[in-house]
Amino acid sequence: MRKKLKATLCWMLAISMMINTGFIANADEATVDITDGLIAYYDFEEVLGTSVTNKVDAENYAGTINGNNVTVEANDFLGDSLKFAAGSGDFQIPGVVNTGTNSYSVSMWYKYTGGTSRNDHVYLLQQTGSGRSLLFLTPENKYATYVNAENKYSEDTVQIGGWQHVTYTYDSDTNKVKF
Repeated sequence: MRKKLKATLCWMLAISMMINTGFIANADEATVDITDGLIAYYDFEEVLGTSVTNKVDAENYAGTINGNNVTVEANDFLGDSLKFAAGSGDFQIPGVVNTGTNSYSVSMWYKYTGGTSRNDHVYLLQQTGSGRSLLFLTPENKYATYVNAENKYSEDTVQIGGWQHVTYTYDSDTNKVKF
């Protein structure tokens, strides 16, 4: 039942994204593979210690959960997701993002249960190797990412404490980030 619900949610999200972009594929013409071009996908259902299996390519790009404040939480509606409490920690992926040559998008569900008043960033997603902060919350509760030697910030603040879904895209041609 849970897998059917997750599959339904994935398709609903994909369909809503197609409608919002004006692209709807005709099912009679071709089958669309939504994993085409996907490098990594983590559903947190296969976690061994702190290592998280990449569902696209299990041999490469395993993720790592760092810090005692980051746990995997089961949720009947969303499936397994990351839960961040107060303290330091992040989810790290290998160096798959190259902003000098590739456009990309990052999307994730998470739950932050730490305090709303803090002096430091909350790092949600890090990239190993170059130490790039792919996604973090500022003390002002805005999303941010580190791209081409500078931080890029969301315009709106985030209501923390509940489940959040965040997606951002980076366009390598324009060096623009959209949250």
